[in-house]
Amino acid sequence: MRAAAKLNASAPATTGDNSLAGLDPALFGKHPTGGKPLAPQTLAMKAPSVVEVRLPADLISGCEFVATGVLLDAEGSAQLRATTTRPEGINALAPGGSRPVAGASTWSDGEKGLAYADPILVADASAARKRITADFEAFRNLFPIALCYSKIVPVDEVVTLTLFYREDDQLRRLMLDDSQAAELDRLWKEFHFVSHDALKLVDAFEQLWQFATQDADPSAFTPMREPIKARAAEFRKELVAAEPKHVVEQATRLSYFLWSSAPDKELMDLATAGKLADPTVLASQARRMLADPRASRLSAEFGLQWLHLYAFEKTDEKSPRHFPSFGALKGAMREETVLFLNDIVTRDRSILDLIDADYTYLNGDLAKHYGIPGVDGPAWRRVEGTRKHGRGGILTLAATLSQQSGASRTSPVLRGNWVSEVLLGEKLPKPPKNVPQLPEDESETAGLTVRQLVEKHAADPRCAVCHQRIDPIGYSLEGYDAIGRLRTRDLANRAIDTHAKLKDGTELDGLDGLRRLLTATRRDAFVRQFCRKLLGYALGRGTQLADEPLLDRMVKRLEANGYRIGEAVAEIVTSQPFREIRGRDVPSDN
Repeated sequence: MRAAAKLNASAPATTGDNSLAGLDPALFGKHPTGGKPLAPQTLAMKAPSVVEVRLPADLISGCEFVATGVLLDAEGSAQLRATTTRPEGINALAPGGSRPVAGASTWSDGEKGLAYADPILVADASAARKRITADFEAFRNLFPIALCYSKIVPVDEVVTLTLFYREDDQLRRLMLDDSQAAELDRLWKEFHFVSHDALKLVDAFEQLWQFATQDADPSAFTPMREPIKARAAEFRKELVAAEPKHVVEQATRLSYFLWSSAPDKELMDLATAGKLADPTVLASQARRMLADPRASRLSAEFGLQWLHLYAFEKTDEKSPRHFPSFGALKGAMREETVLFLNDIVTRDRSILDLIDADYTYLNGDLAKHYGIPGVDGPAWRRVEGTRKHGRGGILTLAATLSQQSGASRTSPVLRGNWVSEVLLGEKLPKPPKNVPQLPEDESETAGLTVRQLVEKHAADPRCAVCHQRIDPIGYSLEGYDAIGRLRTRDLANRAIDTHAKLKDGTELDGLDGLRRLLTATRRDAFVRQFCRKLLGYALGRGTQLADEPLLDRMVKRLEANGYRIGEAVAEIVTSQPFREIRGRDVPSDN
């Protein structure tokens, strides 16, 4: 029997005992039907049971399509795809969920499966309806509603009462055990605590209320006011109750600053007893911790970040043709840096030794690289009297010299810029665009040394201002090749010139001249820059204008105490920025 179609503008839809009923859209994982225009199709029936199905249409306002047909199977289901034109080659509808037929090639043969935008028709109270209802319920229990509704929170994220939307019920139910679920709850609780969202909601509510009073009825917001205010009041109590725990927090902050690890028992006992509030105790604990082997982590974490060597061992930019030994030595170069910095930290040495030391740490491979005799084997040892071999201090470390060089040659520009910015704290503008690059290979520089190439390059008026500041510093380190070995001639066997003159007339005679510049002429700038970097590391943020008085105190304390690094650390850990939480004492408007 062919299904008859008609337009009906007013008759309500009816369903008899044997009729097919469109499933509630909520069964489709809360998906809408899509509002597509619907039209009747031909339905071949075996069991002569009359069916009438009414579907809303977008073609004509206020109208609907009505399709009548004969029920194929009261216990089955069918998915009806209605279109505004007749599909080619279609003369029957397959029941929903039927198995694909070999050789079938039409949308109605079951191969394409169910589509959420097309209605599924089943008989009321049938096994098919119960089965499909159960399947959709299982789908909703498995997948979050965000799959069905893309906009969970209001479009205007600036003013909203849903600051943080938690939708992890399915994650908890399907993937987490009780302990994991408890940990997730704890993390959310901490997140709400540190975000202060309960207080922020008070302000957001008032803004929404004011907006609503301008052009709408604000009564919809009225029931929310008291619960939001009550939650904010409860949160303020939580803040007060948590204040005693802040002193533990202080122990943790101290231990992660100096050890990059959790506090030990002594530190925790003092925190529990409330004694870390005493600046004298704090300073004493800082000195104890600096002398502990765990302070090597400060050397590695802070020191390597400060010197721009944090990932040095992963460097693979050196030319294997020019420097075949570099790959095997870069791990040792990094280790020398950490051991040297750790000596400064754990022995509470002067930070000027960072520049002017007459010792370093070597193993046999690195000593051979440096040309220093008397050191054999893999064991690391402290070696004195290294200045006569051109070693001692961060300026002569193979790691820093290699890092601030090119793949196949040295770079006075990189080395000079590193000293200016990293060690002296000078801010240089970015180089102009479209400046020609220097040749990478020293042996292919048209008969010019690297220094001569740089001098020619710096003649460009666009580049001269910065190059006058940094190039002379870089020239003073030209006595070291691109992997930190001493040299008097370059790869093309040309003589190396390490003499230079700064813009102010100061003359630099190689490494010794640069050392004098940093420890005497520009000592104040070097000391202050070191303090700035150490303070920033301790606070976990960049220093700000408000930190300048603290930096002043650090510099004066160092000057009065032989520049020992422990004095700088003691000034930091007893300071207000380190001991207190930013914004904790800011009064609330509510």
